[in-house]
Amino acid sequence: MDVDTDDAFNNETVRVRLTVTNPSSTDTFLNVTPRAPVFQGTAAVSLVSGPGPASVPRLDPGASAHFVWTYQLTGTPFANYRFRGQVDATRNGASVTSNLVDSNQGRIVQHRVRTNISALAANSTNRSVIYTIQNRGPMPLHEVRLLRPALNYFTVGGVLQTPTGWRMASNNATTGITWESTNATGIPVNGERSFTVVYSNFGAGASLSGPTTFRHRFHLIDDYGGPQIRIETPMTLAQGTVPDVNRLTGVARDGSVTLTWDNPAVHGGVLILRAEGAPPNLSPTQGLNYAVGAYLGNAQVVYADDVGAATTFTDTSVTNGTTYYYRVFNSDDLRWYSPGNQPTSQALVATPRARVGAAPLWCYSVGLNASQQPITELGTGIFSAFNDSVVANLTQVTNPSADGAERWRPRPLAGLIGSRFPVVPLHGLSGQYILVGDQGGVASALNAATGQVLWRWDNGGQPIGTIQSFPVTQLFDYANAAYRAAHPNRDLVFFATRLADASRNRVVALNAATGALVWSYQPGNLGMVAGGMVVDYTNNRLFVATRAHAGSPNTLRVLNTLTGQVLAQLPVGDVELSLVRNAYSNLILVTDSDGFVHGVDAATAQLVWSLPVTTRPAPNTPAFTSFVRPQGSGFVASLAAGRVALYDVSGPAQSPPVLRWSTPIASPSGTFSFNRNGAVRIYVGSSDGQVHQLELLDGSDSGQVSIGGAQRIGTPTIDHTVSRLHVGSEDGRICAFPVPFP
Repeated sequence: MDVDTDDAFNNETVRVRLTVTNPSSTDTFLNVTPRAPVFQGTAAVSLVSGPGPASVPRLDPGASAHFVWTYQLTGTPFANYRFRGQVDATRNGASVTSNLVDSNQGRIVQHRVRTNISALAANSTNRSVIYTIQNRGPMPLHEVRLLRPALNYFTVGGVLQTPTGWRMASNNATTGITWESTNATGIPVNGERSFTVVYSNFGAGASLSGPTTFRHRFHLIDDYGGPQIRIETPMTLAQGTVPDVNRLTGVARDGSVTLTWDNPAVHGGVLILRAEGAPPNLSPTQGLNYAVGAYLGNAQVVYADDVGAATTFTDTSVTNGTTYYYRVFNSDDLRWYSPGNQPTSQALVATPRARVGAAPLWCYSVGLNASQQPITELGTGIFSAFNDSVVANLTQVTNPSADGAERWRPRPLAGLIGSRFPVVPLHGLSGQYILVGDQGGVASALNAATGQVLWRWDNGGQPIGTIQSFPVTQLFDYANAAYRAAHPNRDLVFFATRLADASRNRVVALNAATGALVWSYQPGNLGMVAGGMVVDYTNNRLFVATRAHAGSPNTLRVLNTLTGQVLAQLPVGDVELSLVRNAYSNLILVTDSDGFVHGVDAATAQLVWSLPVTTRPAPNTPAFTSFVRPQGSGFVASLAAGRVALYDVSGPAQSPPVLRWSTPIASPSGTFSFNRNGAVRIYVGSSDGQVHQLELLDGSDSGQVSIGGAQRIGTPTIDHTVSRLHVGSEDGRICAFPVPFP
């Protein structure tokens, strides 16, 4: 806990800040609520406002929160003040209370000095420091002496801007600089005067190992026959950096951009820069205070605070259709600024647009590649992932100002998230749950409504290695009698590894409600599992496809979901993409990297047909950009050669499909179809920065929407209950569009 000033005047307000950090690496604290600070001291205080915020709904592992109160102080000179604080919260369903912490102690004074800058870069040169002497004493001040600061750190280069009615009486290399009043006014009661000193360099400051604070001391005279008045101010020579804010995101809507972030424990305030058309090209000068509206290079300050607890800002001074770039700089209490590189040094991009025509309803920006296919919770929201974090956004058709808002803050996992994930109900638990693996080799279950971790499996502290593929589930409530007998009241979730060493690859089955290991399949010759698996509920089988390797030609394994026992093995080429089941033909469709699509009978686990669809555009480039998507008894294929093709079946359901049409689409993503009043359309992202709408009947490209610029657009998904398409982009945006396109 800290107070923003330790030398306050009578009847002045001070701000009190309580900083709370979650020290756990696994647990989330909920409903973090501060208690009213306990005052200690001989001064008197009255609450003006606070706390702000009143509480924090969740504090994730390692995250920090700040609470601020404003108090008015009254008292006689030298009366002191201090505050004590603590918070209450809930951890794993139990109430917890933090330790009591004390603020710094302050006192009520009659004279003090303020500076335009509290910290200086130790290697900087020719810096001007403005010292403002403030007088609340009973008499005017007639002489001001700055005692020479530490000579080996502060080299005085000159004195500027002596105030009117004053003169510099002396500039002594050892005793300091003295200013004298030339009239009876001096520094009047309730007045102030400013004196400027230029420091040419900071000598040995460059060798300091960290921020070091010095005292700049003054002697003041109000009566030449009386004692000198002694005051001082801290001045810090700073080295190193202040941490950036965390989890910076933004939502662009009609006429606004809302930024949200987490403040680190070392935090005094934030400075937000906004530029048009390109990232801000200039960082703030260390130690300086900036006002809203000021310009730094190509960027404008749109928000600034100090002793602040703000974690969100809505910019309404934007123009629809203009692309903005935002950088957020955290600062400490000395206005020492962070690099402003969250999520990257290229800033967070956002383009507000009116909700008309082909414009997005909203776009959520995360700053890093977000082209994974979103997962839809019908009518409620979407989930997706970028880098190492799971994100969740709200679908709000009746309140545009809340549409696209975060349902909860991005949830970081142990490593990069390489694929989308299932969101399912679990037997015996309320709500829905996200089941996700990461490239750190850890599997997790998250509550879809809150983002809170249900369980985290790291194989007893020995992670199994890169989990890249889409995990799949077998849920008790939808399973047959054989499954229910083998796993009473238990759901299973399956994860697989993508390791270069075939002897280490494995498939594991976990209890989906607890994360407990049920079985593991590690035959010693399993190739890398890069794409998603498929569960056949009817026969309790798990189909697993792998990359080709020298250890075994059989790149499709069929496992018993009840025990993990291998039931069949088939050679189906080099498979890097997900498997998918065609519900009409009951075929498992296998998309291999050489350009073949294989149909495997789910009932017999036998190969029914292998169809040459395309070829590799280059020896090391896979022939498909996505797994084929079932359509009727056939499929839609996205080809690396730059086409989307429909293959259909006119004979028996398991007959080999034949080509019906092919449409040129640059670097197509995977596809998603949508049936509106009997008119079926296929939606596909492209490297031209657009999502294309293809007519199922003939493949014609009947409409397009754009996120912005020439960039890769990911595989879309559609919420048919609200006729919305959601899609992610390479530049870190996830957007919602109405469908069908105009």
